[in-house]
Amino acid sequence: MQARLGYQRPGEEPRFAEAGETVVFKPGEVHKFWNAGQDDLRCTGYVKPADNIEYFLEKIYEAQKKSGRMRPEAFDAAFLALRYRSEFGMAEVPAFVQKFIFPVQVASGRPGADPALNA
Repeated sequence: MQARLGYQRPGEEPRFAEAGETVVFKPGEVHKFWNAGQDDLRCTGYVKPADNIEYFLEKIYEAQKKSGRMRPEAFDAAFLALRYRSEFGMAEVPAFVQKFIFPVQVASGRPGADPALNA
């Protein structure tokens, strides 16, 4: 299967964009996207203001690759969520976890401190 972009908005079924298609997310719209194919996905995007999106996404993908799963390890997710909380969110992580568990985990400096987040 060729590379294709999978994307989803909360409450909707996953959708897929093939080569040459355009997907637009409104400013502030919660969404997720992923490589839904077997080949490397190469796509372009435009974010305004760009701020730290390139660094944030690069680090999220590195963390996913390191974990070998679609999700980064809990410590990496906690660090990135706290570092970029004023710009980006992780909608699938409960607010309580982001507000109370992530700061404790990062302060403790212990990757994997909460195994439930690695499920």
